[in-house]
Amino acid sequence: MFNFGRRKKANQNDEVFQEIEKIVHTLDDDGSGRIRIVDLEAALQRFDDTGRLKPEKNNQVKNFITSLKTKGDRIDGDVFLQIMLERQKQIKLSFDEIDLNKDGV
Repeated sequence: MFNFGRRKKANQNDEVFQEIEKIVHTLDDDGSGRIRIVDLEAALQRFDDTGRLKPEKNNQVKNFITSLKTKGDRIDGDVFLQIMLERQKQIKLSFDEIDLNKDGV
């Protein structure tokens, strides 16, 4: 099995890392260390359960995949893992800014 993200920084949250790494391994169904864009797109379509209208969801998925700036029909698993960790970090920092009483809600 490909060893995704083992070059991670020591200060990254291990639970978050392991959760995202598990998702990456699931998406890398052939064990090549690369994720097919069509598989990623299908997984993102299944993941969204917010009740959005299908065209809105399709646009969000396509915009996200475009933001990855992939070349060809696959993305390197390590690269995808690092992108997801960075985005999770940005979301956490944004949340921490608005969680004024620091109760995590």
